[in-house]
Amino acid sequence: FRAGSGQELISYDGASLARNHGVVVVTLNHRLNVLGFLDLSAYGHKYAHSGNAGMLDIVKALEWVRDNISNFGGDPGNVTIFGQSGGGGKVCTLMAMPAARGLFGKAIVQSGSITELATTACSRRIGTYTVENLGLRASGVDAIKDIPYEQLLAAYNKALERVRTEARADGTLPQNILSMILYGQTPVVDGVDIPAQPSTPQALALSKDIPVIIGTTYHEFTRDREDPIFRPLALQQAADRSAAGCAPVYLYRFDWQSPVLDGALGSTHCMELPFVFDNVALHCTLTGGWPDDVQLGHRVSALWSSFARDGRPEADGMPQWEPYPKNLNINTQSSIN
Repeated sequence: FRAGSGQELISYDGASLARNHGVVVVTLNHRLNVLGFLDLSAYGHKYAHSGNAGMLDIVKALEWVRDNISNFGGDPGNVTIFGQSGGGGKVCTLMAMPAARGLFGKAIVQSGSITELATTACSRRIGTYTVENLGLRASGVDAIKDIPYEQLLAAYNKALERVRTEARADGTLPQNILSMILYGQTPVVDGVDIPAQPSTPQALALSKDIPVIIGTTYHEFTRDREDPIFRPLALQQAADRSAAGCAPVYLYRFDWQSPVLDGALGSTHCMELPFVFDNVALHCTLTGGWPDDVQLGHRVSALWSSFARDGRPEADGMPQWEPYPKNLNINTQSSIN
C-alpha cells in the first residue's frame, strides 16, 4: 500500500501468460501511500472517501475492464483478479467492497492474506497529524492539494510514526505480526466503501460466491523455516471462507527453491511470480531458467489460467487440486496433502 508498481518486476510481463494460455492480462496502477490512503474524512463530506482513494482507483480500473475488455478479446463476464503481497491484500480488500461486487468472479491471493484493515480512529488520527505537520488549519485544509508531493509524504510519514508510537505506549498496537507491520498503512473500514473488516461474516457474505486460490511461498522472508507471518493468515482466511460456506477455496504452498546464489534465496517472497506468469526463462536471474523449472512454470501458469476460465485449477502434469482443507505443495514433484 506504500510503494511499487505494476511494472517493477520482470516477472510481471504478461505476454507469455496471454500467448501460452489464451487469456487477456491486465496490469494496473493506482495511488499509494499519502496519495491513496490519507484519511481526511474528519474535515467534512468532501473528503469522505479519501482514506480509500487508492482502492477506489482499482474499482474504477475494474469498471474500465468491464466496459472495454471485449475490444481486446476478453470476456467482461469472466474476470479474475489476482495479486501478490500488497496486491494480495488488495484482492482481500476488494472482496469486502460493495462497489467491486460484480466486477470480478474469481480471485487469487498470493502471499497477501489480510484480515484486518485500519479503523477510522487510527486513520483519522494520521490524517489530523499530517495536517498539523503541514501547518494547516482545519478551515484551510483544502490547501493541501497545492503542497509538493515530497513535503506531503514527509508529513504523512511523520504522522504515521507518531500514531505507531502512541499505539505502542497505550497497548493498542495489533498483536498480529502483519497487522503490526502494516499498522496505519492500509485502507480503512469506513462503514461505506469498506463496511466491515475482511474476515467478518458481513464481508464474507459479499464474496460468498467467489472461488478463491490462497497461498504462500515456503520461506517468504525467512530462510530456514516456514514463514510465520503470511502462512497463518492464509490458513485462517481459507478456514474462514470454508466455515462461512463460501465458494471453493484452493490452498497452496509454493515449495520450489531457487538454485541461484548457491540457493541463498530459497523459496522467498515473490518466488512464485515468474511461474505464475510463465516467465521462468525470462526471469532467469531469479529462477536459474533450467528446463525442468521452465516446465514447472508452464504447469503453474496453466493452473492459474484454468482457474480464471472456469474456477477449476487443472493442468497436465499436476495432481488433481482438491479444495480446502487439501493443500497443493508446488515443486517440480508437486503433491497434495
